[in-house]
Formats: sequence, structure tokens, C-alpha cells
Amino acid sequence: MGRKMMILLLSLVFGLGGFSAWADNDAIIDIDNHVASFSGTWGTESSPILFYGDDFRWAACSGHDVWTSLWSDPTNITREATFSSNQVDTNPDISGYYAVYVRWVAHSNRTDSAIYRIFDGTTQTYLGSCTKDQRSRGGEWVYCDTVNLTKDHHAVVKLGNNCEAGKYVVADAVRFVRVSKDEDDIVDEPGIEWSRSDSETIIASDSVATPTQVRSATITCPGNGYVFAQATGRTKMWPTAANNIVRLAFSLNTSTSWDSSYYTDLGQYMDNTHYDYKNMVISRVVLCNKGDSLTFYLLGIRATATTHANSTIFQTHLHLMYFPSHY
Repeated sequence: MGRKMMILLLSLVFGLGGFSAWADNDAIIDIDNHVASFSGTWGTESSPILFYGDDFRWAACSGHDVWTSLWSDPTNITREATFSSNQVDTNPDISGYYAVYVRWVAHSNRTDSAIYRIFDGTTQTYLGSCTKDQRSRGGEWVYCDTVNLTKDHHAVVKLGNNCEAGKYVVADAVRFVRVSKDEDDIVDEPGIEWSRSDSETIIASDSVATPTQVRSATITCPGNGYVFAQATGRTKMWPTAANNIVRLAFSLNTSTSWDSSYYTDLGQYMDNTHYDYKNMVISRVVLCNKGDSLTFYLLGIRATATTHANSTIFQTHLHLMYFPSHY
């Protein structure tokens, strides 16, 4: 056997030298409900299908879905699911950014406001959150947020039953996907940028000429391709008089001017005795060339009447992701 052939065989046996990225096990971390921990009473079901693993867990909502600034430790949770990377013995091996995805089984009796909270588990540092409507998109990995995790710390997602009375919240699975580039990675990851906040932004403008700027984020394209932009948030609306239409509209633009081509409109009749919450989602794709620096703006307006003045948005996220033209 020739010398070159022997070196090749030894390389194969001992793992191809320094390509340690092929053995990375933290690039995607899946946590099923089977290893998650639960407080309070949770049921277990295997029907309907489209669950991750063998089954999924569910709990009755507490009936307390009022918005609170205490995202890290709400007081209106009586049952809680905790998904931790430590439960699968796979904590992040580098410090960096990870995209968080969540999964559930959809049904008409599910909550429209399942609140997922993300933590650095070692220090219990609150990192971010998202609110998801579990009445649809069952059996999918649905994007939640992107957070900065610390090497060797536990990556944790908590899901409580702080949702509307008469509904149910489902805990099925959680996924962490690394988006930072490890020095040993063979394939460079697409660019990603974002802006987020849990605090309320008052939508004070009633004109598309001077909309309220909610969030902005800038991305530089590493090559020719596309930027996918998505903005999400949770709106709170209430009129100052009975039986008025409360209306909020949001636009996702590449300038601070309103763009009617990319907007979403939220509104309905309601009285002045309670708040109404609605989820806001808007997205678009923009062509970019290598070196382009693109800034996206999430803008909001409200209806043109004083009775519609009480309108806010909170838990807002604006995410930008670059994709090359060819893979």
C-alpha cells in the first residue's frame, strides 16, 4: 500500500484531522416535552398528530392574559413548562447568537397568546420572548426570537399558562439553531441583524405623513442576494368611548416614509370597558447587492379620531436575514 493511501486511511479513521465542525452537536439543539420539566397539572396527548416525538403536553389557561412588564417572572402563571438544553446534555459550546423556534399542535381551542420566555439558564438572565397563536401552524417549527447565549450555559425556554380563560396552551418542543459563525465551521452562515424591545411604544400619529417609528435595524449584505425582513409585535387597543372602531396600521419600509405596498391593518368595533390585544406580523423580501447597507423601519399609525387615541404596541421584534442568490 502506498504512503499516500496509508495517510488517507489514517485520516479517515481519526476524523479527518482538524475538521472538528463535522462533530458539532450544538448547532441545532432540540428539546422535546419528554425531557422538559413541568409545574402544575399538564395533560399528555398523542392526538391530533403533527406533534414532535411521541406526544405533546397541554394545560388549561389561567384566565390572566393581561399584559405585564414582568416578562422574566410573570405573577399570573399557575402551570409552567421549562425546556432546557441541559435536559439533553447539549449546552452551547461557544458564546454567540442562536435563533429560537417553538412547536405546538394546533386546534381551535388553543390560546392565541402563548408567551414563550427565553433565558440564560445558568444565571437566569432574561434574554427575550415571543407570543404565538396556537390555533394554527401546528406541526411547524415557528420562529420565536434570536438571543445571545453564553458558552456552557443552559439555554432555557419557559412557557406558562398565562393566557385567556377557556383556552388551552400546548407545550411540544423547542429548538435552538446557531447563527453565529464558529471558527471551525466550514460553511459561513447568512447575515442576521435585529432590533427588539418588550416595553410599550405609544402609537401617537394618525397620519401616514408622519408615522410613529417603532423599531429599526440595519444589515450589510455579504454578497449578492436577498434580505428577508419580518416584524412582529403585540398590540393593545382601547377606545375612550363606547362602540368605536379602534384601528392600528403598521408598515415595514426601507425608509422612514409610509409604504402602502407593505402594511397590515388591525381594527374592530369595541367598547371602552376593556382592552383588546392583537398579534401583528408583517414581512417582505428585498433584493440586495454585495456591500449594500439596508435599514428597515417598522412604522405605525392609528385612526384619525381622539376616541381612538389609546393604542400601543409592545414585545416588538424586527429581524433581518440575508440569503444568497444561489446555494
